[in-house]
Amino acid sequence: LMSAPEVEGLAKEYRNKDFEVISISVDGSWEEASRFAKRFGLSTRVAHAGQSGVDTRYNVTSLPTFYLIDKNGYAVSSWTGYHPDMGKMWRQRISQLLEES
Repeated sequence: LMSAPEVEGLAKEYRNKDFEVISISVDGSWEEASRFAKRFGLSTRVAHAGQSGVDTRYNVTSLPTFYLIDKNGYAVSSWTGYHPDMGKMWRQRISQLLEES
């Protein structure tokens, strides 16, 4: 997955700030999600959506989908798909949110 290195870099860059990256897998099983995390060397927390409905709640219609959720639990930004400039957009928005808090 092309976005995995960017997501991992983001997690490491913001690790000691008031920010956390959590990957949520909608794969068929926890085992598949775990294999994905190992394959791409993700150090972030990985959760399996299972039957939780999180994909429906956040209107995930394609993969990958990325959300920034503020400290109050509100989705404040989202992106669908991936392209190399997304890292820059994510960092700008994260910096803005951290300044506001």
